[in-house]
Amino acid sequence: MGDKIGIMGAGALGSYVGAFLSRIGEDATLIDMWPEHVEKMKSDGLSVTGSQGPFTVPVKAMHLTEAQRIAEPFDWVFISMKSYDTEWATHFIKRYVREDGFFVSLQNCWNDVPMGEIVGANRQMGCIASHIEVALWEPGEVTRGGA
Repeated sequence: MGDKIGIMGAGALGSYVGAFLSRIGEDATLIDMWPEHVEKMKSDGLSVTGSQGPFTVPVKAMHLTEAQRIAEPFDWVFISMKSYDTEWATHFIKRYVREDGFFVSLQNCWNDVPMGEIVGANRQMGCIASHIEVALWEPGEVTRGGA
């Protein structure tokens, strides 16, 4: 059985990565606080357009307030929030990650230091996403520009 992956923050970048992970069969769950986006993903899947699309894929999605329903902890989790949300999001999701699980900062800036202070430097990895153009203008629809 593969790893259980969480994506804390299903904005443009988190949704884009979550769509591709789900498309290749990974056990990924997208967690977000935009109710309409979460409901659209649950009912219709996640649509991707642009240079790597179009396709629609079913995804596991939950609203932030549903996180207490997570029965099995994640093996690793992407933190894909705005930089100013990194600390609270890491504190929030860490209770749902295995004791030996990892945290990946999937953001457009370096947040490895604050994440490491919360979960331990040996449990976090950086993954800067500065050269990708993605947008989420409508619930359940992410688009990528560029190549």
